[in-house]
Amino acid sequence: MRDGGPVRGVLFDAGGVLTRPIGGRWNPRHDFESIVTAHHPDVRPDLFPAAIDAGQRFLDAWAGLEATFAGLDIEHYFAGFAISEVLGCRKPDPRMYAEGSRLLGLQPHECLFIDDDPALVAAAEALGYRGLTLDRDAEPPTPAGVITCLDELVPVVIGGAR
Repeated sequence: MRDGGPVRGVLFDAGGVLTRPIGGRWNPRHDFESIVTAHHPDVRPDLFPAAIDAGQRFLDAWAGLEATFAGLDIEHYFAGFAISEVLGCRKPDPRMYAEGSRLLGLQPHECLFIDDDPALVAAAEALGYRGLTLDRDAEPPTPAGVITCLDELVPVVIGGAR
């Protein structure tokens, strides 16, 4: 990850980073759930299944992501959602990344992009974004630019490490 001053916003990939496929639909990742409940004890873990049922019903129905997060009462932690089916494109189309930084009101160099696909992280970096690949299966020590869990983002965002 190149240094370009402080990280002012983080763009998260949803599928594979914040959610994972279970039983034919996308569900919150185990570390996403634990981070939410650790930092926001008012979010009850028993709300996750109901929020998932109310929102994301089909693998490609990404418009349901907002409803899922609303059901968990965490949607207000996100400045917006760049939904591929709404924008009519998918990563690595530059419009996907641009929509994310537009929603944050930031320039690409102020944003950190997180994805589980290194090729999509490389595409973001080619557009001027900073990037990290989330590889939950990587064995330490990981190469520069790779994290193994979302908890590793905190020092990166606060101090620019990694």
